[in-house]
Amino acid sequence: MSLNDTLARGRAKAEARMTSTCTIRRAGELGPRDDADGTRTRNWDDIYVDLRCRIGGSSRGAATTRRLDVGGDVDVQAAARVAHMPWDTTDLADGDLLEVLTGDCAGLVFRLTETDGQDQATARRIPAVATQRPEEWS
Repeated sequence: MSLNDTLARGRAKAEARMTSTCTIRRAGELGPRDDADGTRTRNWDDIYVDLRCRIGGSSRGAATTRRLDVGGDVDVQAAARVAHMPWDTTDLADGDLLEVLTGDCAGLVFRLTETDGQDQATARRIPAVATQRPEEWS
């Protein structure tokens, strides 16, 4: 059996477990200033819509929390999860937000970190940290 055959089988099995769907968004430019109150709203670019995914626990041996700097002298610990996406998912960047649309984790939002790909993968497995849903999302 060839490596390509083995990868194809592994990718099919990994994708079969991706029973949730998600949208991945990237922070865009600030919109124009509101004449009434002077505020500006951030635009968000959809990178993927209705992408198959699975939210898993942290990888064995990996840290189960991440330290986040929330400004000032405050650090918080956030649970680290792993977002599984089809192996050929490209154009991901650190800081992209993943919103789970359907599945067990529907409604949750995660910030993606360490989005670099890998060779011969059966899925894209990206560390993800739970975060607040941006106010701009309706």
